[in-house]
Amino acid sequence: MKLLVIDGNSIINRAFYGIKLLTNKDGVPTNAIYGFLNIMLKLKEMSSPDAVAVAFDVHAPTFRHKMFDAYKAGRHAMPDELRAQMPILKNLLTLLGYKIVECEGWEADDILGTLAAQCRKNGDECFIATGDRDSLQLAHGGVKVLLARTKMGQAVTDVYDEKAIFDEYGVSPEQLIQVKALQGDSSDNIPGVQGVGPKTALDLIARYESVDNIYEKLDSLDIKEGVRAKLAKDKENAYLSLALGEIKCDAPIETDINAYAVKPNDLKAAAGEFSRLELYSLMPKFELDANDAAQVISPAKNRSLTCTEIVGENELFEKIENKVYLYPVVIENSVSDLYFAFGDDIFVLHSENESFNHIVTRLFEDESIKKLTYNSKQLHRLAARLGVECRNVAGDLMLSAYLLKPSDNNYGIEHLCLDYNIAVPKYSNPLGGEDENVSFAAVLEPLFEKTNLLLDEANQTKLLNEIALPLTRVLAKMEIIGFSVDKKGIEDFSKKLSSRIDELTGLIYSSVGY
Repeated sequence: MKLLVIDGNSIINRAFYGIKLLTNKDGVPTNAIYGFLNIMLKLKEMSSPDAVAVAFDVHAPTFRHKMFDAYKAGRHAMPDELRAQMPILKNLLTLLGYKIVECEGWEADDILGTLAAQCRKNGDECFIATGDRDSLQLAHGGVKVLLARTKMGQAVTDVYDEKAIFDEYGVSPEQLIQVKALQGDSSDNIPGVQGVGPKTALDLIARYESVDNIYEKLDSLDIKEGVRAKLAKDKENAYLSLALGEIKCDAPIETDINAYAVKPNDLKAAAGEFSRLELYSLMPKFELDANDAAQVISPAKNRSLTCTEIVGENELFEKIENKVYLYPVVIENSVSDLYFAFGDDIFVLHSENESFNHIVTRLFEDESIKKLTYNSKQLHRLAARLGVECRNVAGDLMLSAYLLKPSDNNYGIEHLCLDYNIAVPKYSNPLGGEDENVSFAAVLEPLFEKTNLLLDEANQTKLLNEIALPLTRVLAKMEIIGFSVDKKGIEDFSKKLSSRIDELTGLIYSSVGY
């Protein structure tokens, strides 16, 4: 079997500091969760594990603190924005079927060590994912460490085994514990031998193998007298540091690797959480259903849709009272079909219909009928092609969504349904295939109900009606007709910009020195 063990605290810290602060619409921070889940997906891709364990520290003293009061003293407290994300991430992982491993009195490192040791004993492969080099001491006997680090501003993951460690450090993985005993570790407040740095510590262990050997033969070692004096003076700290730095492999946790097989716990609830946190891009990567999310957050009645093809104009206009919900289907920048939604009854007008132009012209020029659509620009383009005006466009879902969340980069129907917790009803055509256009037309009305309410609350309705909607008509005509440009003026401005960029680049290199 292959086991992936993730150092939860280490990876979520890297995610938190590596991604700018993100929040959902309720102000809940999400950047660490988003980053952690993305990293986990990449780690799984690298290792193809049969089982996954995610280890976290418990906020309580460990045996190391009891051994040395000052252990990890001076560390900065966890930022509130990160602390708030920890329980949310753990809940998400549990819902997705990943095992969270915590052990009071022990550190996450000891959980990594214990599971690594069990894999060695079983002859299983083990991958330890962390950003902490302390775990390199575990990379032997079939255990590999996937070390996350930053190189030239980019996140990279290095794979370490015995050979890689020897090539870089000149010692075995187990001997890295001995090195740390001598050099100490300021991040964990492990004292080491005062005055002995990494280079000297590595040289001593490479030549004399262990702290025990060094102190047994201290008087006869081929070393500088100053180093000998430092070692003699801090012998007690060296052995204390050895005990503090060694990762234990006997933490009282579940060691049956099969217990860490990923078994989805509640994917519907997970989908609801992903939607609440607005982690929409991750949902398909975890095979979560958007409709599950909507049903969990805002349960809706099952909708049974019907779809009728429009043949003559009367069957459409008999349904229309004073407004109509329109979903234009666009192929190669031209409207091919128009879907009209009347609750659960959807009507479709195909462009091949011989009455298409007549029906659309009558509809567009009738100012008494409000047109509420997904993308009003497409209606104006179609109207221009027919030589008419599309009058009384009263709603544009994409525009409404933009005004409510201008920083978003996705205003697709499915994304909006996730954002506003609307379930997308399924529709199967008589041939058995699903027709998503029918489904999308059916969600226009509930989406407008939600966005219109939010626009009113945000005092944005006037902006939509008096500026955004009229401007869309202008833009549509500009796209069709085009507009004059000063080609030479643009080229001259480009040269001016390039010259200024070169000038600034030179100043930057001159100031920095390289």
